[in-house]
Amino acid sequence: MILLAASMAGAAGAFAAYPETSYTLQGRRLVSWHGPERSVDFRDDPALARVNSIADYAFAQTDIEEVALPDRLMTVPAGAFEGCVHLRRVRLGDNTRFIREAAFAGCKSLENIDFPRKLLYIGPFAFDGSGLTTLDLADTEVLEYGDDAFARCTALTSVTLSDTRPLELGANLFRDCTRLPQFTLPQAWTATAASMFAGCTSLAEVTLEGDLRTVADSAFTGCSALRALDFGERLEAIGADAFEGCSSLRLLYLPESLRSIADGAFAGCSSLEMLFLGDRLEKVGDRAFADCTSLRHISLGTEEPPITWGDSFAGVYEPDVLLSVPSQAEDTYWGSQQWSRFNINPLSAIDADFPYTDSDSGAPAVLFSLEGHRLSLPAHVKAEEAATLTGYAPAGFYILCRPGMRPVKIIIR
Repeated sequence: MILLAASMAGAAGAFAAYPETSYTLQGRRLVSWHGPERSVDFRDDPALARVNSIADYAFAQTDIEEVALPDRLMTVPAGAFEGCVHLRRVRLGDNTRFIREAAFAGCKSLENIDFPRKLLYIGPFAFDGSGLTTLDLADTEVLEYGDDAFARCTALTSVTLSDTRPLELGANLFRDCTRLPQFTLPQAWTATAASMFAGCTSLAEVTLEGDLRTVADSAFTGCSALRALDFGERLEAIGADAFEGCSSLRLLYLPESLRSIADGAFAGCSSLEMLFLGDRLEKVGDRAFADCTSLRHISLGTEEPPITWGDSFAGVYEPDVLLSVPSQAEDTYWGSQQWSRFNINPLSAIDADFPYTDSDSGAPAVLFSLEGHRLSLPAHVKAEEAATLTGYAPAGFYILCRPGMRPVKIIIR
């Protein structure tokens, strides 16, 4: 049979690269690989080049180090290379659309992989515990990510996701990726996954701008290095325990679009000193800011005190925390059981045209504290460029006034 195959291949001008004893085929389906080869290229063998499907776990637990899959293959099946600890190089076919559950789980030597543009699906645990150091899905159109798809990739240091808005987003997507330093959510995404970055202890900077509406439960819980959070202007809800235990977070600016903060959302953020809560906030959950023991200043723009459930600030000594509220709402806050515990201080009103008149259209922007005090800045520092103000003004929240424009609140880190 082997001689016959070789004869047929020779007649076609090509010879089989691998003996038939190395694999089992059923028509165009590879059932299993059991040969000693460390490098396998389906394109080098006439029989393998015709393969259009592979059985689950076909290469699992083998000593394979390199593989190039055929272009006609659309699906990398469940567990195809699970536990292949020596696998370091993979070429996916150009028509690969689906990577099934645990396909590359435990491939500790696999540092990176090029994903084809047509990829649509990455299944649960697909790369769980693999050796990926970089993940670039920018040029793909992935619509669904399964639970734990990239969890426990402890060497992962760079993530770029597809800007295509996913239809399904599994939990624990990057859970316990302990070396990942920063992350930017794609502009088109409207939500994070539950426990998406839980336990990512090196994650220091996160940008969640664009169309984001919801931060899911436990999305960043235990991210103890997280010190900078940038939200977009469409965020509406923050889930339970979303940032619980983010003990390096010092300043927190929540956008004016925010409506609700769920139970325990920022519990244990022990370094949090200054907190700006948006002008539309309606509800703060039980223990939402529990044990934020460094908290010293809260700014609230809403005239109606947000509803608090349980003890939203358990473990915080409220009389030491300055609560800035709209001047006209001071009495209302004093009448609120939760908010009246704070040191309430009415915000100084800054008129929309103050400090300018119509003739001041060329005047520079100026910066005010929340108490209404104008900051003195060097001539070469521009108040409207918040990034340049670090070192010239204390970290915190400020009101920026520009000629002919409505005052806006900004944060200086």
